[in-house]
Amino acid sequence: MNTNALFTLTFILLSFAIHAQDDSNQKSHTYEEAVKLLTAGDDEFTIKGELPELPSVGQQLHEARIRHDISLSTLSFVAGLSEEVLTKIEEDRITPTRDIISKIEDFLGEEIILIDN
Repeated sequence: MNTNALFTLTFILLSFAIHAQDDSNQKSHTYEEAVKLLTAGDDEFTIKGELPELPSVGQQLHEARIRHDISLSTLSFVAGLSEEVLTKIEEDRITPTRDIISKIEDFLGEEIILIDN
C-alpha cells in the first residue's frame, strides 16, 4: 500500500474514531476501539497492527457486479460505457471517474471505496 493510500485509510479510521457513537450510552470511541468495531470478526490484521489492503476499484466493481448477478452489458449501459471500457476498469487497466463510480453505486446500491493515489 502506498503512503497516500495508507494516509487516507488512517484518516478515515481516525475520523470514525472521532465520530463513532455507542448507541447505548452515546460515548465517543478511541482509535483502537473504532478499529475493533470496524474489524470485529475480521482476522486480516497482522499482529503488528497493519491495516489490510483494500481491494482495488476494479476488483470491487467486478465483485459487486457478480454478487448482484448483473451482466457486463447491463452495467456498461448503466454507466454509459462500452463493455470493453468496463472490462478494462474491472481489470484495473484504467481508472473510472467519480461520476461513473457514482452511477454504478446508485445502480448496485453499494458503496465503492475510492482511495486516491
